[in-house]
Amino acid sequence: KDIIGMKEAREFYPYLLPLFMAAVVLQLLAIAILGPQVVVPVLSLVPLSLGGLVAVALNLPLALQFGYHVHRLWRTDLPPAPVVAGPALTHVVVVVEYKEPVEVLARTVETIARQAGIAVRPMVVLAT
Repeated sequence: KDIIGMKEAREFYPYLLPLFMAAVVLQLLAIAILGPQVVVPVLSLVPLSLGGLVAVALNLPLALQFGYHVHRLWRTDLPPAPVVAGPALTHVVVVVEYKEPVEVLARTVETIARQAGIAVRPMVVLAT
């Protein structure tokens, strides 16, 4: 299942990197081209409240990009909802045990046995 809004957002993917680059690079270019001796006096002429608005406007693309990614990835760390339709699946895991230490095989089988969110315990087949 796709993340909510991901399909609609895909058309904007090509614009994310250029927006980020513009937001960061333009600020650095202004200082590099004009020099701090020009930028600092110009910024000192701007009233403090307006300076805050300018800072927000310059960093707005970064904030929008961050907000977009937070929305896109929100709650993706949670397991998916269980499927209620149809019979329960039986998971079969084939483990190749050729020249594997017993400790590694034990840890592998324990990990498989601890799987959550499945109705039927998985079946392990050891292949030699």
